[in-house]
Order: sequence, then structure tokens, then C-alpha cells
Amino acid sequence: MRELRVVVIDDDHWKRTAMAQELDADPRIAVVHVIDQDEAVQWPLERWENVGVAIIDVFDENAPAEVGTDVFSGISALDRLRDLPVRTFAVTPTVSTR
Repeated sequence: MRELRVVVIDDDHWKRTAMAQELDADPRIAVVHVIDQDEAVQWPLERWENVGVAIIDVFDENAPAEVGTDVFSGISALDRLRDLPVRTFAVTPTVSTR
């Protein structure tokens, strides 16, 4: 039985799809939606009612309205969920400069 209902939020289609596939392979996790940050912010509040956890990539260097300015567009998704009973897990990429 799947217990944890998860939404994966990432600006990159391939990363969010791969993350969702890996998570969904665990029988205790049900990935119920895979969306980008903009869509997450626009969801009506009642759409989040049956979601247990949102995994949010906060970094989005290609956000259309933010290129060259705020590359942390996932923060708006975190803000949207702050007062809801959805646990949030924020992730950011790491880059090695070696």
C-alpha cells in the first residue's frame, strides 16, 4: 500500500521525470503529480489537499521572467505551500568547479 503522496516540482522536464520514476518505484511512495514551479504556484489550494510532500527544486536559471535576475523561482512555490499541511522538501543543484 502506498502511503506517501508526493508532488515533484522542477523546471527541468527530464530531472523531474527521472526523480518521479525513482520515487514511484518505492511501494511506500505514490508520485501523484510532476509539475514545474510556475504550475505549482498557480494550483488552487484545494488541489494540495491530498498531497503529503512536495519536493521542490528551488533553482531555475531559465525561468522566463527571471533570466539574469532571481534564479530561485522555486521559492515562490515554497511560499505558496507554507501555510498548507503539505510538507516541503527543497533541493538545489550543486556544481563542482574543479
